Amino acid sequence: RPYNKYPFSLKVIADCFCESEGEADTFFDPSLEMWERQGILLLNSSLTCRQGVPGSHTSLWKPFMSEVIKLIDAQQPNIFLLFGKTAQEFDIFVNKQKHFVVHCPHPAALAYGNNIDKSVFVDAFKRCSEEFTKRHGGIDWILPF
Repeated sequence: RPYNKYPFSLKVIADCFCESEGEADTFFDPSLEMWERQGILLLNSSLTCRQGVPGSHTSLWKPFMSEVIKLIDAQQPNIFLLFGKTAQEFDIFVNKQKHFVVHCPHPAALAYGNNIDKSVFVDAFKRCSEEFTKRHGGIDWILPF
């Protein structure tokens, strides 16, 4: 799938992530399978919506996602990168003494002309990467060409 066909938020994640790693010529796997194999989970706060209406099913998913976060919280220490206000509402279910938590605006905010500096996203990925390296000795976020 060509890069220009990625959803906008995934493009922002790919760009900021690659910039945080100091890698300009990289291959970003949009399936995110490489991340999954290393224990990284990207989870939306809503898994469905009405076509063309982002967030339209958020209230339907909130009870379920709250339970998912509680289950994750009960496990070994994790790293939570919470993109956007909706995701950050789940922060109350995360034990900050046990887990590393980073808040960041949602990548889609850049699409709507919000005055957000891309460096906020780059910094969030750097912080998560540093913490992951401390805990697990490093991670392969990207694949070189």
